[in-house]
Amino acid sequence: MYDRLTPLFRSVTDAALVPSTDGTGYFKSAAILQENDPSFIVSQTVSGRVGGKTVSARIKRDAYGVPFVFSGSDAGAIFAAGYVVATDQALLLTQARFNGRAALIDMPGVSAIRLVLGLYSYTPNARIVAAAARLQTKNILAQGARGKQLLRDIDTYIAGINKRLKEASPSVAKFTRTDIYALNAIKAQFLGEGGGNETQNALFLSQLRTTLGATRGDGAFKDLQARDDPEASVTTTKAFPAQTAVSVTSPKGMVRLRAGSFRSASVTLPGSSGLRALQDPNPTGPRQLASNILIVSGSRSATGTPVFVGGPQIGYNYPGLTLEM
Repeated sequence: MYDRLTPLFRSVTDAALVPSTDGTGYFKSAAILQENDPSFIVSQTVSGRVGGKTVSARIKRDAYGVPFVFSGSDAGAIFAAGYVVATDQALLLTQARFNGRAALIDMPGVSAIRLVLGLYSYTPNARIVAAAARLQTKNILAQGARGKQLLRDIDTYIAGINKRLKEASPSVAKFTRTDIYALNAIKAQFLGEGGGNETQNALFLSQLRTTLGATRGDGAFKDLQARDDPEASVTTTKAFPAQTAVSVTSPKGMVRLRAGSFRSASVTLPGSSGLRALQDPNPTGPRQLASNILIVSGSRSATGTPVFVGGPQIGYNYPGLTLEM
């Protein structure tokens, strides 16, 4: 649709900004349609057996090909979601299921998302992957009833994926929990890194202690860190117990880095001579990546319904990384 909008240049009218539902406009409506909406052009019913029970759902698509899932149960919707992903994102699934294991085993210095986008084929030691998968399952089960429900949902999602693969690509190996763990690890590595600059901060602290002495150096670092700055502007008065204070003077479970002792190194996988180009060129440098969302509650919107606008801030890739459903 951007290809249609760009030639208009300065001649963009109000009419051009009206969302279209028939696939001919410049902008697509993001409204969640009802199952009986007349704009749907494709309807499909999918079903399967999961945990000894039959689950089913209806998948309908609008003129843009966007899938809408309707089901009388959560399990049916989850099953259909797996089916849709295997239909629309089969290339990405196939490319990511094995490369994602680099993230699953937390291979140092290797970006799994860059392996995927670089169309590499990486298969780590099977025993290491199996151990990582067992640990994931153990950690999930440790969450009690919610953990067991999560595993049931994962198995239901996998059943939907395998249902579609059996229809379209019967020679492809069935997906397992390990594949889902690997796919989730890519997301965690790519979007959930958290913090950043830990190495640089540790080296900076070491330099402060060398220059100012241990006591004054720790004090200067804590002042700059400002974990709980009383003058900071805040949007809530609620506490965040998970953000516990970490002692600068006597940290537990942390290794101090001495200034001048760190050197960044690249990792080259066997048979992947070009992998260096896929790695982060500055693993300790600042990462200027961020997404944004705007949420307005129904009590504050003009229509009385909640409003959500999300900006994932990712570029165009092939295979595509996102899917509207």
